[in-house]
Amino acid sequence: MINPVFEIGRLCKKYGKLLFVDCVSAAAGEHIDVVQNNIAVCTSVGGKCLGAFPGSAYVCARKDVLDHLTADQCKSVYLSLYKHYQCAITSRQTPNTPNVTLFWSLNFALTNVLEEETLEGRIARYQRCASIIRNGLRSLGLRMLLDEHLSNTVTSVFLPEGVDAGASIAAMEEKGYTFYLGKGDYAKHGMIQIANMGEIYEQDCHAMLEAFRLTLADMAKA
Repeated sequence: MINPVFEIGRLCKKYGKLLFVDCVSAAAGEHIDVVQNNIAVCTSVGGKCLGAFPGSAYVCARKDVLDHLTADQCKSVYLSLYKHYQCAITSRQTPNTPNVTLFWSLNFALTNVLEEETLEGRIARYQRCASIIRNGLRSLGLRMLLDEHLSNTVTSVFLPEGVDAGASIAAMEEKGYTFYLGKGDYAKHGMIQIANMGEIYEQDCHAMLEAFRLTLADMAKA
């Protein structure tokens, strides 16, 4: 779901609080305006919507927040934001030997999003794919967790009564598609999650829906 970041950011500004936002499934998939939304710090990863190799992560933060970091605030040896920031501004380096292949992949993915497909184009593609998936799921008689405030990249849907979520996920895995079990108590009620991130296009969504239709039909016969 899309969280009310603008409204939360306005409250944070009113009461003098810093707003930290988890953008792992949103960066390059949703419109994120860190200035308008009063976001002090947001984090994301190279995989998911950006489409780089999994394993890299990054932080986007206001300079005044970074300038006020102190060494004693960051207890981690390798994930100290203070160390990373100090190395970046003094030597344009990382405090430890970086995984260069992940950096290369992240740079390539950013170039693809910003200069080739464009950010607007990437978001629009995700919106089209999400619409295809949701319309297809509804045509199969399935119920979505939410009817509004839906993200462009993840769809949570309930399986038909009596269909085992684990078995359906395994069956789709055999067909080349990865679904995820719903979070928390929703998993007990047969909810799964379907993501459309990375190099996924409209034709891929149609093919996935047909494979899912056949899977549900086979499971209904069992």
